[in-house]
Amino acid sequence: MKNQKQYRCVYTRSQKIKGWLAFIMLFVCGIMVGVSLNGYKNELQQSVSREYAEFSKSDCNDLKRKMIQDPAASDRPQVYEKYCEGRVEKKEKPKQEPKVEKNKEPQTACQVIEEIQLRWLNDEKSGDVILHEENVRIYEVLFQHGCPENQEKYRDAIAREMDIVAALKGKQSSQTTCQQIEASLLNRLPYGGSDADAEDRIERAKIYANLSERGCPENSQKYVDLAKAELDIARALEDDKFDNEETIEVVETYKRLDMQAAAEEIFETAKKLTNPAIDFILEVEKIINEK
Repeated sequence: MKNQKQYRCVYTRSQKIKGWLAFIMLFVCGIMVGVSLNGYKNELQQSVSREYAEFSKSDCNDLKRKMIQDPAASDRPQVYEKYCEGRVEKKEKPKQEPKVEKNKEPQTACQVIEEIQLRWLNDEKSGDVILHEENVRIYEVLFQHGCPENQEKYRDAIAREMDIVAALKGKQSSQTTCQQIEASLLNRLPYGGSDADAEDRIERAKIYANLSERGCPENSQKYVDLAKAELDIARALEDDKFDNEETIEVVETYKRLDMQAAAEEIFETAKKLTNPAIDFILEVEKIINEK
């Protein structure tokens, strides 16, 4: 056999060092890439976990509905099993149909009268003679114009109120009648401070007008003057722009004070400012023309 020559690579020291450094750098880079990928994966999983961990019952219900609608979705069953399984699902309350109010039967004329008059009754426990006398008049109206089936009840109420009036008058026999009336009506005056509104002023004027007629004669003019003053304040507050109800009350009060011109002035102002209905005009004209 012929001798064959054998060859081998011979590297210098410098080349060996460079080779080892390249290998080490490649190994380190591989480790860093692996760590980065693993960290990103963990962070992504934690983010997803946090997202699903904050699922509310409503979110779980939505997820369940999506699973039913789209069974082919990839991760919904696993997510539902991990984060929603065992939670009590919130049941939606059935919508309640709005209640339809039954049409009430129309009231008869006597029922309307009873409803209105009964609102004006005064407390039966009151010790005020005037209030019980008013109750007597109210029950008399109810007896005459209320529903027939209630007449006996109203008759008994009239007798009861008259007994109370007699008893109270017996206790107050030391006072004259006009003094009793004044004491009673003055106790019913509404607030009259500087910030009282026009409605309170009109009510005070009505009571003073009543006192001028039913109180003691020596005090009549004083109450007339007080009533006029209250009406002047009410007109200043409202600038004569009263609504229909206030206009009627002011006109009536002026008539009771024998102030025909002032009553007509208020009426004319109301017609110009409010363009009232014919019923209102007729009602006020009737009050003005009464003697």
